[in-house]
Amino acid sequence: MYVSAQKNWQVQPSSSITFKIKNAGFTVNGTLKGLKAEIRFSPEEYAPSSIQASVDVNTMDTGIEARDKHLKKSDYFDAAKYPQISMKSRRIAPSKSGDFIGYFALTIKGTEKEVTVPFKFIEGDTESRFEGNFKINRRDFKVGSGSLILSDTVEVFLKIVVKG
Repeated sequence: MYVSAQKNWQVQPSSSITFKIKNAGFTVNGTLKGLKAEIRFSPEEYAPSSIQASVDVNTMDTGIEARDKHLKKSDYFDAAKYPQISMKSRRIAPSKSGDFIGYFALTIKGTEKEVTVPFKFIEGDTESRFEGNFKINRRDFKVGSGSLILSDTVEVFLKIVVKG
């Protein structure tokens, strides 16, 4: 009888989702909080692994309340109509470095695109974590319009702390 090595991981509050984007020549950093996820993953048996996650757009924090409020309006994230950003794995594979590459369907503002997320899985005695980062073009998701001062490229950093 075959027993799957898949493990259900519980996301811990110490997890973080951060991002950065250039605006008027300066780097704007921000966070999203309240990650909810269903994670079934085994580093030894990665093929059947699955990761589904979402975060509330209304938790976005760039350190300037007026900017955060503007980002939640319809011309950017339209948080009233699209309150969640979500990711769902399509496939997880090993990378050449010995880590992993996740192929995800990322949905922002009702638009779904595939993103590739290289990530590490660091297993600990009491907690483990997934760490990775990726870049997206905000305009692919209809977030804002063309701008001479706001970059189209957003870099996202994930540090997902889990217990099994």
